[in-house]
Amino acid sequence: MIMITELFQKEIRELTTSLMQFESNVISWIKQGLDIWVKQIDLTFTNLYIALGLYEWWMAPFLQTLTPNQMAYIYNRIESKPKNVGKRYVDMLVVLLYRQNNYKMLDKIIGKWSSNNFRKRNNIFKEALWAHKKKKYVLSTLALVPQIEGIIREFTENTKRNDPWRNNFKKKYEYCGDLKTQYDKLLTNNITTQEQTTLSRNLRISLNINRIIELFDVVDFENQQSVNGYNRHGMLHGFCSKYNEVNSLKTFLLLDLIHDFISDNVVV
Repeated sequence: MIMITELFQKEIRELTTSLMQFESNVISWIKQGLDIWVKQIDLTFTNLYIALGLYEWWMAPFLQTLTPNQMAYIYNRIESKPKNVGKRYVDMLVVLLYRQNNYKMLDKIIGKWSSNNFRKRNNIFKEALWAHKKKKYVLSTLALVPQIEGIIREFTENTKRNDPWRNNFKKKYEYCGDLKTQYDKLLTNNITTQEQTTLSRNLRISLNINRIIELFDVVDFENQQSVNGYNRHGMLHGFCSKYNEVNSLKTFLLLDLIHDFISDNVVV
């Protein structure tokens, strides 16, 4: 009887050990699966950032609410089209989303601009939004574009003419510099989930900083494609003649991006 009891207890111990090992393995498998899933979502998000950036769009607030499958769907749709078709698709997608409910999303965006640099310009933003809703895109765009440099200069305390405000703006954040090298690191399998998350976030911040600074690129006034693109130089020197809903909306979203930066609320 004693031998049977001891044997039974031994079986119980072995079974318990096996179950504990199995539980440990299951937890490890789940963790590995979750790590792969998180990495894939993060990479999809970054790829969508890059794809939208090719068409001069910034990560609009609505994209923060998309599921991973929805993000992947939009990204694949963009990537499957030739560049000229892809640009029209992206422009249409973003414009139609912001037209909904009489531009309710734009109302919300302006309503949350609470930093002092933005509050003091509130009347300008409201009049620009009124013009945008009335399809007066010359008025809305030209009211907004000059505010961008003023806001950033105030924020960086570079208000003198020759102050290096662009570089000082970059220095305030985790600016990567060589974006291609950073992106290539994301595609390797030998980085942890935490490393990838940090790298992706810094890369997206850098992409957004580039998009802000690129607005101020000096263009050749004889190049109609350049001066009629989304460029401050052509607009404020009177060479741009192409004012439309796309560029007006881009300016609202660019200001929203800048507000997130200077409010320490960089959503990436």
